[in-house]
Amino acid sequence: MLLYVWLRYGALDIWKLFIHFVFAFVLIQRAAMRCQIDLDTKTIKFTRIGLFQRATVFEVPLRDIFGVYPYKPRLVSVIKYRSTYRLNSSLDNRDVWALGYNAENSKGKPEKMRIYFKPSAELLDELRDRVPHVVKNTEEEVVIQQAKADKL
Repeated sequence: MLLYVWLRYGALDIWKLFIHFVFAFVLIQRAAMRCQIDLDTKTIKFTRIGLFQRATVFEVPLRDIFGVYPYKPRLVSVIKYRSTYRLNSSLDNRDVWALGYNAENSKGKPEKMRIYFKPSAELLDELRDRVPHVVKNTEEEVVIQQAKADKL
């Protein structure tokens, strides 16, 4: 419709054009994003490579992970996460998993963070060998474990 009004009447609304451009950019960026996952003895490192080959690195110590579970969209989450990062391409057909971990903010206050990613079965098995009892649990089990840990 925006194109029709521009061609027919010669009037171009810059704000509408800008909103369409931003919407298209977000969709393309979401589809073109890639994520490389490296697992070593003490950390798991996520490298997100965006549309213009800009890389962002997220490094999570294995001792801080409290749950790796299949992601299911919910209206309200029981665990309150400070930040959630989506490190997966929407074109990848694998299932989305959530990795919950504890982190400290700049003031030293503990916070819960979450990363959405699409791992291979081999990565999940290797992660389960290194961090037993927290990988491939259900979200309900993770919530119960965190509720017990927060009470102590």
